[in-house]
Amino acid sequence: MASRVTMTPFAVVLLMFISTYGSFVKVANGQNNTWCIARPSAEQTVLQNNIDFACSNGVDCSVLASGQACSLPDTIINHASVVMNLYYSANGRQPYTCSFANSGLITTVDPSYGSCVYPTVQLDTMASPPSYRILLRYFYYLMAFNVNIDSNKAATWFTLKGNYTWCVARPSSEETMLQNNIDFACSNGVDCSVLASGQACSLPDTIINHASVVMNLYYSANGRRPYTCSFANSGLITTVDPSYGSCVYP
Repeated sequence: MASRVTMTPFAVVLLMFISTYGSFVKVANGQNNTWCIARPSAEQTVLQNNIDFACSNGVDCSVLASGQACSLPDTIINHASVVMNLYYSANGRQPYTCSFANSGLITTVDPSYGSCVYPTVQLDTMASPPSYRILLRYFYYLMAFNVNIDSNKAATWFTLKGNYTWCVARPSSEETMLQNNIDFACSNGVDCSVLASGQACSLPDTIINHASVVMNLYYSANGRRPYTCSFANSGLITTVDPSYGSCVYP
């Protein structure tokens, strides 16, 4: 079992800079668009930290207010995804600006829904700060929430693994749709025993986590073609491995 050590925030920031410098995500003329969403397995306390951090670092979070474009569905993973992407978009779309202490994923599919639009270009309302300022903001995040980092994972958080991709549930998906996805995958060749109590992917016991696990198993078993991650527009393709703990996304 990998040992878990506490790294200083400075060391983590240094690792992030080294591992990502020169491999930033480039968005030009509408090409190679990427977005940031919350990891389906992220704990609610972590997602709330992400919301608090983004909203106190220049992101206009009024879109989450009652009656506004992104207020519904009123779930923490949906709200966190919206503001995490706003922060990511406003800060140069560099991989580590979607890390949020390993609770973020980069997707190549637009997560927008209804009138809730995920920006595809850098926001005009926030000037993109130099890289060192972004790193300092991340340093603040780690300090503010007393984040402990697994040293075996820190240097690889932001590595985009070539053309390798995974499938996860869209954060705005309704629970009935996610349950339909689970039922469909489990009745079409996917071994869903990994979700059973005590098994590798049983926790956290949330429908979006369980749906993401089996949607990816279906996607992986069926050639990783884009349409095999559609699930009636409730799936997103990510370039960051969503695996966590002993739950492995193939």
